[in-house]
Amino acid sequence: MPLISFGGAKHDAWLSAIIAIIFGMVGSYIITSLAAKYPSMTIIQSSQHIMGKWLGKLIGLIYIIVSIILAATFTRDFIELFLHFITPFMSDTILVTVTLATSVFVIRTGLQGIGRLAELLVPLLFGAIITGLILSIGNISYIPTIRLEQSWSSLLTDALTQLPYLGMIMAWLFLYPYLPQKSQTPKTLYLSLFIVGLALILVASTIIAVHGPFVPPRLNYHFFTIIQLIEIAGFLRGVEIIFLVGWISTSIIAITLFYYLSVLSVQQWLGIKRHERLIIPLGIICGAGAIYGFDSYMSLRVFFDLEHLGIIVLPVEFGLPLFLLLVNYFKERFSPADSLHAHTAAKDNHN
Repeated sequence: MPLISFGGAKHDAWLSAIIAIIFGMVGSYIITSLAAKYPSMTIIQSSQHIMGKWLGKLIGLIYIIVSIILAATFTRDFIELFLHFITPFMSDTILVTVTLATSVFVIRTGLQGIGRLAELLVPLLFGAIITGLILSIGNISYIPTIRLEQSWSSLLTDALTQLPYLGMIMAWLFLYPYLPQKSQTPKTLYLSLFIVGLALILVASTIIAVHGPFVPPRLNYHFFTIIQLIEIAGFLRGVEIIFLVGWISTSIIAITLFYYLSVLSVQQWLGIKRHERLIIPLGIICGAGAIYGFDSYMSLRVFFDLEHLGIIVLPVEFGLPLFLLLVNYFKERFSPADSLHAHTAAKDNHN
């Protein structure tokens, strides 16, 4: 999961992270409002009710494509860690295959398995981040200031660039029907964004404090490099293994989640009762995208820019839910007889 990609080389990285969190909160409100209208339906199903079968299926197809793109992109970003720092001579095909095979094992257990895995492993990442932040204090050579050194337009652009990552809240459009306490969903989502945002601000500030205000633009995984600098008692090194364990764990969760959402979406889009026949074909598509979609690490980073991934993901994360919410509002207001609210709890067919 490319969490540390937020830690940019700019002096105002912490401020752009704050703005991104605010935008993320607004997007969360839109998403939870739409999901609450149809609490037993995923976005694949509710879009067909709101827009009609064919337009709804077109919207559903867009979400399927974006889910596959995110699964493939997160997979490639994850294996770049191994290619740069751990196993530089290993084939990217092997790494992608092993990563997705691990995800397949989790997907076969269903959404409950993904949730239990997240409960176990996500605290590892935050524990590793906190440990890295504390132990990096001794390496601080520059104190970030709070003065604004970018124009507001540049600052907003940086904030929007971060939103595709924070926009993983798009997953709630699929997961909402399976939550046992739907009334607590908005609070949980806002709290999650706040915690992630706080982590991003601290990470960005620490990167700047250790490397200075201008990190080399080709430096890969900035936060990992500052953890590599940590020494305990002047001789004990290798602290980065703690961070690697947490990062690998949560990366697998992020990849598995969007891989799972791809399978779930196609199953609902095609009206298939069993999902097993979809896991391997979609895994092949995600794997091919991760391997052949980017010819180098730099092409992957370019794809993460606002002009590329942002154009694809931002409208889907926030634009389409807002559009569907507005259409649903007018349908309820002018054609109340056509309004439908499903209240039966959805079942996870992947168990």
